[in-house]
Amino acid sequence: MGKNNITLEDLHKDSDLMCAACLMVEAHNEHGTSSPALKQVRESYPGVRADYLVVLWIGINEKDKKEKDRRDKELSRIRAVLCGNRSSFADEVGRPGAAGGGQYADTTCL
Repeated sequence: MGKNNITLEDLHKDSDLMCAACLMVEAHNEHGTSSPALKQVRESYPGVRADYLVVLWIGINEKDKKEKDRRDKELSRIRAVLCGNRSSFADEVGRPGAAGGGQYADTTCL
């Protein structure tokens, strides 16, 4: 790894930096907070600069937050259709009667 800069060699799939990135994804999913994840990756890849590891954490955490926000919005939309406006459910799935011949399940709002 370059002393002050990331080099093209550092971006090779088998470099310590790329392996640390893969481990950081796993550590993020396992721990959910930065300190234990950073410690785990640092112990496995001591040659990767600490500031690079922090940047890996930040990127993975931001991507995860955006994915969660997207899922939450989709779930809210589905809840609104199922609980608030059941008549449009067939339209939501793309064809009339798609949800069991026009009969809707008796759902309690999710």
